[in-house]
Amino acid sequence: MIWTSWIYNVYTQGVAYSKSGTLDGPWDQEKNPITPPNFGHGMLFETFEGKTLMVPCIVIKR
Repeated sequence: MIWTSWIYNVYTQGVAYSKSGTLDGPWDQEKNPITPPNFGHGMLFETFEGKTLMVPCIVIKR
């Protein structure tokens, strides 16, 4: 599962894995975020070739 949240004043994205393969868990949370600080949030998708990729939604302040 990927998730996004504010940690103090930083928007971050993390990942957790279900040990059972179900939503009931238990869940193992990765220690480090999977994106840089304030990078945005992502969506997972599968290519026609079967590869899983993540596309980020990034806010660029001008």
